[in-house]
Amino acid sequence: MQQNEQWFYWNTLPDLIPADVASLTGGQKQAFLSKWKGAVWTRNVQPDELKLINIKNMPAISLQNVPPWIMDRLKEAADHYVNGQWTSCISLCGTITEYVSIHLLEKHFQSKGVDELSGFIKRLGLYDRLEALRDIGILNDEEWKKLDTIRRIRNDYIHLDKVDEPGMNIKGDCLKALTNLIEFLNGHSVS
Repeated sequence: MQQNEQWFYWNTLPDLIPADVASLTGGQKQAFLSKWKGAVWTRNVQPDELKLINIKNMPAISLQNVPPWIMDRLKEAADHYVNGQWTSCISLCGTITEYVSIHLLEKHFQSKGVDELSGFIKRLGLYDRLEALRDIGILNDEEWKKLDTIRRIRNDYIHLDKVDEPGMNIKGDCLKALTNLIEFLNGHSVS
């Protein structure tokens, strides 16, 4: 954005929308949503052609045994990637990885009859949980690498001390995190 460009904010938009939004016509609803899109536009907003390219670049999904929470968050992450919302996509991939690591460790320990360890697992860092999953044989080296790659990418873009480092490729790293997550979930039963 040029220095002389003006930012458009949504400050007046909420007051323009009536309390009974069901009374709005389809055209009125679209007009408000269009104003909203303009208010939250960033340089990463993808035009339709790039959205199609982003969709084409995503791996196929064949998830069968995942909890609905994971599927919902994965779909959100995929939609954020397609729409150019790189940081939130990376964050969601990292959140799903956190959840998966806790879920797999808890499931393992509960099946072994050591319920009291479940609370302890949540206090471990993600790297420690992934290492433990690999050490006890729940993750093989390839699965560990996929999840650890997501962890590293998440750390690079979510921790503010690394966000503006030269050579960072947020879109490419976002696709890498999403691809690793989908490939992991395609090959590993989580539920």
